[in-house]
Amino acid sequence: MVGFATTVGAEAGAVHEIRRSGDSATVVAQVRAYDNVDGRIIATLWDVQWTVVMTPGGWRLESATTAQLDRWEAVYYR
Repeated sequence: MVGFATTVGAEAGAVHEIRRSGDSATVVAQVRAYDNVDGRIIATLWDVQWTVVMTPGGWRLESATTAQLDRWEAVYYR
């Protein structure tokens, strides 16, 4: 099983705010996650969309959608 317990790294790129209305915004990005699966590093590329809301404590996630774009073994991961 791949999940946060196996994650050894993550990178977010191509982050863009695509919509804002009042205290709510929609942000899209591509996220690359690296997971240790049975001693092998598996990289997964995700297309993500986050809806965030402004609170007194700052921006907070309200909802998220993801789509897996690619997955491969990162043979030379460091």
